[in-house]
Amino acid sequence: MDRPALSLEPLTLPDVGALELIDIADQTGFAATSLILNSPSFTMPADPIVADLELRKAALDRLTQAGIDILNIECFNLCADADPESFHAGLACGFEFGARAASTIVWENGDRSDVLAKLTRLCDMAQDFGIRINLEFMAPSKSMSSLDVALDLVRDSRRKNIGLMIDILHLMRTGGTIDRLREIDPELIGGAQLCDGRLRISEGDMLAEAGGNRLVPGQGQFPVREFIDALPQELIIGVEAPQISLVGKVTPLQRARLLMLAVQPLVGARIGA
Repeated sequence: MDRPALSLEPLTLPDVGALELIDIADQTGFAATSLILNSPSFTMPADPIVADLELRKAALDRLTQAGIDILNIECFNLCADADPESFHAGLACGFEFGARAASTIVWENGDRSDVLAKLTRLCDMAQDFGIRINLEFMAPSKSMSSLDVALDLVRDSRRKNIGLMIDILHLMRTGGTIDRLREIDPELIGGAQLCDGRLRISEGDMLAEAGGNRLVPGQGQFPVREFIDALPQELIIGVEAPQISLVGKVTPLQRARLLMLAVQPLVGARIGA
């Protein structure tokens, strides 16, 4: 079956685990989904499938039945007290699921040389699994606060299996533009995530927005179509649009279905699987 080149991102449905996320992605027509296999903070724990072998087998069986892909491993935080060796379990689990990429953030670490050392170590570990690392900048992060800061670190890593994760929310909130995005070598854009929002928001509301208060693509003021057009044609786009206010009121399946209905017309002829 032809599916639009979209991935259902786990932050979108924070109230479900890997098994249900795979089912929902399949039922709503997504080409892929991503999994939280490494905890970047206490607020985003790794899915139990990393440690529970029986649960992992069940998820693998479910994935095979669904016929969709695991796109991305979330999320490796290169914070000051991070131990890169602890990243191995998440990478190994992602490899077992056929993950193509893993995202990494920096929240927070003011020592750039330490960030660079941890990033290169993560890339080298991921290379053993055939996984690409994509560095994501974020508006609330002081350490990785813009596209150009992330791009400089990617280049300085001198690794071949590295690129950028571009989330339209953080591009807009950090003063980035679609024109600047178009200037980036497409080979460096390894991942992209889609949502929508108002053009202006208070700095105090940014963290809440990023974590759980985003708008459905096409229902805000972001240049969503232009963003999609600026991405490499072959890229599967992650839909990351959590709406915490709907949890407990609208089922996860229905939320995913509404997102697909909104996003599918925006991606047009892009086919992921």
